[in-house]
Amino acid sequence: LAQAALEGWLPLALMLGTAYAVIPAAAERAIWSSSLSSASLALLFLTVPVVSVRPVDAPILLENVGGILMTFGMLPLLAASINLLQTARSGASQSFSTPAGIAGVLAMFLLPIYAVGAYFTGMETLVGEASLHGLNMSLSHGLFFTVGGLLALSATLGYLPQANGRAAAESGGTSTAVWMVALGGFLASVSTALSSLSVRAVERSVTDEDMVEAALEAMAGFDLVGAFLFYGVALGFMVAASVSVRIGFSPSSSRTTVSSDIHSYALANGSTSIRSLLGRGVGLDTELIIGGEEKAATGSTVIAVRADLHNDEVTEFPESDEAVPEELQMLADYLDETDQDVFSFFRSIDLDDSGSIDARELQNALRSAKIANLPPWDMGRLIAAIDIDGDGQINLPELDITVARLRSASSEEE
Repeated sequence: LAQAALEGWLPLALMLGTAYAVIPAAAERAIWSSSLSSASLALLFLTVPVVSVRPVDAPILLENVGGILMTFGMLPLLAASINLLQTARSGASQSFSTPAGIAGVLAMFLLPIYAVGAYFTGMETLVGEASLHGLNMSLSHGLFFTVGGLLALSATLGYLPQANGRAAAESGGTSTAVWMVALGGFLASVSTALSSLSVRAVERSVTDEDMVEAALEAMAGFDLVGAFLFYGVALGFMVAASVSVRIGFSPSSSRTTVSSDIHSYALANGSTSIRSLLGRGVGLDTELIIGGEEKAATGSTVIAVRADLHNDEVTEFPESDEAVPEELQMLADYLDETDQDVFSFFRSIDLDDSGSIDARELQNALRSAKIANLPPWDMGRLIAAIDIDGDGQINLPELDITVARLRSASSEEE
C-alpha cells in the first residue's frame, strides 16, 4: 500500500492538483465543471493507479478485483483531462498566449495518451504474464517526467513572476523550454515503447537463441534513440532554470502605486462607504461618474451608489431595508442592453449543465460581462440575494424572479 501511494497516488494527485490550479489561472476562466474536478480527485484514491504496476502473487479473485479497480482508475485521469481542456478551450486566447498556458494544455493533451498506454501494459502485468512490466515502468516514468514536467514548468513560469513582483520572461526562451520537454519526453517514450514491443515480438517468434541475440543487437538503436531524445527533457529544464534565474534577478517591475483596474465608477441608487468602494477595486485614480450614463472605454465599470456633489460634499441616500446588491442591478441592465432573455443567459453561464449556478460560475459571468471582478469571498451576498430556497445555488426560476423584480423597480423609478 505504501509503495502504491508513493509511486501512484501521490505523484498523480500532485499533478492533478497543480493542473487544476495553473490551467484556470492561465485561461482566466473558472473550472469547466467543479463537481467533475472534485469527483476525479476523490475517485483517484479509491482506485488502483495505472502507473508503476508490479506483478503480484495473489489469488485469481484478488487479481480480478485489482483489474477492475485499475479500470476505474482510468476515469479520474480522463475526467481531469477533459475538464481542464474544456476550461482552456473556453479561454483559448489567454491559454495559448503564454508559455505557462501552453505547457498546461500540452500536459493535459498528453495525459490520456500516457494513461491509456500505462493501463494496457499495467493490466497485462497485473493479471497476465508480466512480460510488459518494463514497458509499463517506462510509460510511467515518461508520464511523470513529461506531463509532470510540463505542469511544473507551467506553475513556475506562471506564478514565479507574480510571487517576485517581476516582469514575465520573454516568450522565446520559455516557449523553447516547454516544447523541448513536451517533444523530447513524448518521442523518447515512443522510442522506448517500440523497443520493448519489438523485443517482446522477437522473443516470442524466434526460437533460435543466436538469431534472437542478433535481432536484439540490431534493435538496440531504439533504446539509444530514446536516450538521446530524453536529453530534450533535461535541456528543457535547464533552459527553464536559466529563465527562472533571470526572472529572480531582473529589476522589479512593480512599484507602489494606487492605480486601479477599474477606470470609471458610476454612482446609482443606494448608499455605500469608502471601504465598500475599495473592496470593489476603486482606486485613487478611478473616475467617478455622478448621475451619468457614460461608460468607460476600457476597464470595468462598477455601479455602486447614487450621490450628488455640492461644495465638495457627498450626500448619500439612506439604504433601504431590503437593499439589492448593485451588481445585480447592473446585471439586469446588462441583459436589457444586450437584449438577452434570462433563459439564454442562464444557459450560457451554466458551464457544467447542472441546472444551477454556483458562486464560481456567477463570478465568471460578472467578470465576462464587465460588470464587476469580485473576489470569491464577496460572492456570498450575491448568492444570498438571489437564492430563494436557501440551497446555496441559483436555479433558473430564482434568477428570473430576481431580474423581473429589479426591472420592475427600475420602471417605477423612471
